[in-house]
Amino acid sequence: MTHPSPTLLHDFFECSFRLDGSALEASIELNAAHPIFEGHFPGQPIVPGVCMIHMLKEVLELALDRSLELQSASNIKFVAFIDPRLHPAIQLSCSWQQQADQLRVSAVLKGKETIFFKFKGDFH
Repeated sequence: MTHPSPTLLHDFFECSFRLDGSALEASIELNAAHPIFEGHFPGQPIVPGVCMIHMLKEVLELALDRSLELQSASNIKFVAFIDPRLHPAIQLSCSWQQQADQLRVSAVLKGKETIFFKFKGDFH
């Protein structure tokens, strides 16, 4: 039995996006006051890597209007820390190819001059 994963949208982050075929550009606003930052890390908040992956999943689900589950990740790079006080607004650039029941995704989370996260993997 699969259970729906908890959502971060409208609590941890807000987003708007522009969809263009099999690509999207999303603007993400982080909630620096979210309780997760009390433990990650006190006085020095950093967006957890698992939250970056989950934000990607949720934005894709919203844009494609369907539920997704991460199947595999062939390449995940956490390039720089995201401090929500210094980077309250970030961008998600994402493209994909549909292959049978898989969505092969390539994505980048970035700030104005900083890449924070790179991802290549499959959702279904």
